[in-house]
Amino acid sequence: MAFGSALAIFGAPLRAELPQEAQPAAGAPIFDTAAEKYKQAAAAFDGIERQYGGHPVARRARYFSALARAEAGNSAEAQKLLETMAAEPNGGLERALAQLALAELLHKNGQAEKAAEAFRKLANDPSWPLPKDHALMQLALCLEEARKPVEARATYKRINDEFPASVYAAEARRRAEHLAMVG
Repeated sequence: MAFGSALAIFGAPLRAELPQEAQPAAGAPIFDTAAEKYKQAAAAFDGIERQYGGHPVARRARYFSALARAEAGNSAEAQKLLETMAAEPNGGLERALAQLALAELLHKNGQAEKAAEAFRKLANDPSWPLPKDHALMQLALCLEEARKPVEARATYKRINDEFPASVYAAEARRRAEHLAMVG
């Protein structure tokens, strides 16, 4: 129940996002600012983590708390939480999600080279349980931003070679062709 309530806050709309004629459901959370929404969501997830300690729901709450902090603009706290979770040896799915979220946070914060290294580790880890094509696509984008077109092109080619049915395949092919033309 508490996790569902915290998740409802995390996913709640902002008042400005609702059409003028729309009325939120009775009791449904609605917020004026994203900062307010994500601050409240982080607090709700923190409470779940404290309440459930070592239970798996506490790990999931910590993950969402980190995401809420990142969305609220508190990147330093979010990064610290994600780094801790990403390093947990028995962190399960939340560990993998934290690793991905950490790489994405680094990328979002303009640290393309660090993000590229993080995505490279994920894409090359045979035990990583999340889709490798996503990690490869993010790696290629980071390499492009870091002005490493040869590596980016090779990564886009790898997506097409290893994951020809991927949702990223067409975009990867297009970007690889563009990088080949611009040299």
